[in-house]
Parts: sequence; C-alpha cells; structure tokens
Amino acid sequence: MNKLPAFVVIALVITGVTCKKQMDCGCVPPPGPDGLTGTWELREVSSSMPTTTLPAGNGNTIKFSGNQFEIHANGQLESSGTFVIEGDDTFEESVCLVFPDNQFRQRIIFNNNRDAKKTFLNLDKTNLMLASGCFAVDAGVLKKYERQ
Repeated sequence: MNKLPAFVVIALVITGVTCKKQMDCGCVPPPGPDGLTGTWELREVSSSMPTTTLPAGNGNTIKFSGNQFEIHANGQLESSGTFVIEGDDTFEESVCLVFPDNQFRQRIIFNNNRDAKKTFLNLDKTNLMLASGCFAVDAGVLKKYERQ
C-alpha cells in the first residue's frame, strides 16, 4: 500500500517539472506585460525575396487583447476576430525551415480557421515573429513585429 502514494508523489513531481520546462521554454506566451497582449508593429518581412525593413509608424499593426485580435494594414482595419494559440511541433515540415530548439513551438489560429496555412509564432519581450508557408517553394513568409 505504501508504494501507491509514493508512485503518485513521483508522478506529480515529474508532471510539475515537465510543465515548468514547457513554461520556461517560451512555448506558451506568458500572461501580463511580457505576453502577447498589446499592439505590435510590423518592422521586417522576409521571404524568398530580400528582407524588407519597414519604418516606425508604418500603420501595419496587429493588436491582441484577451482572445481578440485586430490586424491593420497601412492604418486601415484589415481583419479582426478571435484567436487561439496551440502547441504544434510541425514547424519544420510546415515552413521548410529549421530554427533553434524551443522557437516556433506553437501556432496561432485566427477566427477558428483551421484550414488556413499554419501560422507559427515566436515571442519575446519586445519581438513577435509570425511564420507561415513553405520557404522552399517560395510561399513562405516571416514577419517580425515590435511591441509598441
């Protein structure tokens, strides 16, 4: 009988360590001011063409609040609605690129459109990167946003 409680304790410790590692890796955007909430301005676009750098104040933004988003192009509302973020380990197959471990380990789904090309995200305190399409066939794009 004593083995069952010990097994439960070990299982809980392993689960806690695994969850802590997942949170530390940056796989899930943290809550609060370091998370996704806020306005992000597009500053770089990379694809099969040379990288395009955009100046501050260019009007190309994405705003997140709760589970809501707004995308503005040249200052005009382009799309809005809801989003969810899910863990997804298919980045390399989906965009045909290899990045360092623990980057682009989740995807963002806008307006519950699961049929759209997968859009993967990577987030730090000041930068948000969104990647979609396969770069090997000229359809990939990497957008880098800066927190406003």
